[in-house]
Amino acid sequence: MIFLDYPEAVCMDGIRARVGQPRPDMPWAEQSLDPELVALVQNYRRDNRPQILSLLAQYPDKHALIFTARQEAEQWLSRL
Repeated sequence: MIFLDYPEAVCMDGIRARVGQPRPDMPWAEQSLDPELVALVQNYRRDNRPQILSLLAQYPDKHALIFTARQEAEQWLSRL
């Protein structure tokens, strides 16, 4: 299991950088910030993160990789 636990600023920077950029996984390119996505990211630490951490705690026998920075995940991927 991999949990990308990035700070809000990192997530928002990524979202802003993708506005207007074509993506191979989407047949369109967002031309502006999606207010629902922005709200989800802004409220994530309060609303969703505790639930995820609780689930991880319920299954201590499962190995979870938790990355708190993009560089951590990129380094791990480069070693595969």
